[in-house]
Amino acid sequence: MKFNHSSIQSFGELIRYIRPWRNKVRFASICSILNKVFDIAPEVLIGVAVDLVVEKENSFVASLGFSSIESQVIYAQNKLDTAQDVKNEILEQAKKDSDRLIIDLNDKFHKSSDLKKNLAENKINQMKENAIKEIKDASIKIAVDSVKKIITTSVDSSKLDNLFQKNLDETKEELKKINS
Repeated sequence: MKFNHSSIQSFGELIRYIRPWRNKVRFASICSILNKVFDIAPEVLIGVAVDLVVEKENSFVASLGFSSIESQVIYAQNKLDTAQDVKNEILEQAKKDSDRLIIDLNDKFHKSSDLKKNLAENKINQMKENAIKEIKDASIKIAVDSVKKIITTSVDSSKLDNLFQKNLDETKEELKKINS
């Protein structure tokens, strides 16, 4: 198989992209390899069993030190059973791990969603408070400006001076009455 620059570059980008998940990728790769090994193991063991039946004392298993066909068959059956048991254990563990991973991811998603919801609610409350403050400030400014305008346009200064002088005179009269 010929690799061009683009495929090598793409593979490098893939490796950089999956870096945060490298342990999970390694685990998944190991599980995939083990799955293939256990998928072909029964065929290999069946081949060994056929070899036992056909070759008898000259079989591969006999070369391992098993002299009788019965001991060879028992050995082969034990290996088949062991391979099947190990395969089942690995699959069961992988299922438990994947279930746990899904639950963990689901929990993280919900926690993240709750956090984002709370942040959004806080931001909305801040925006409401700022809007109310701006409305109050604008209302106060409008009211003060209106009062200033009313005072400056409706009351002239001579009337105010006269009113002030009248109040001052009345106060003096009252003080004289009190002192006498």
